[in-house]
Amino acid sequence: MEIDGRVVSFFIDNGLCDNNFFDFIYGKIVYLESGSDVFWYGCHPILEDNIIRDIRLVVPIVEKEKDLLINIHEFTHALELYNELGSKYVESRDLREEKAKNMEKLYFLQKVNKCS
Repeated sequence: MEIDGRVVSFFIDNGLCDNNFFDFIYGKIVYLESGSDVFWYGCHPILEDNIIRDIRLVVPIVEKEKDLLINIHEFTHALELYNELGSKYVESRDLREEKAKNMEKLYFLQKVNKCS
């Protein structure tokens, strides 16, 4: 399954990453049906001796805007881990969640500005 183009455009158009990130993450994504139990969605670092070696991503298939927001949120986590590959994993859940929620807000702000 292809990564939703709106997700790719959001990250690339905002200068957050380039296609190398999407090439890397492409085969590491598990898509669940929209409306699946939200506790299954997430981004998971694959660690070896507490060093980030790889990433797994579980997101919904984008069928509605809520799914798109979940994708943006989880891809934000994945991008952060991608930028930390080979580094020691530091659990900073609050900071990581704040960054992902800010990306959701940025998406909404841009959507509102396009409609204005």
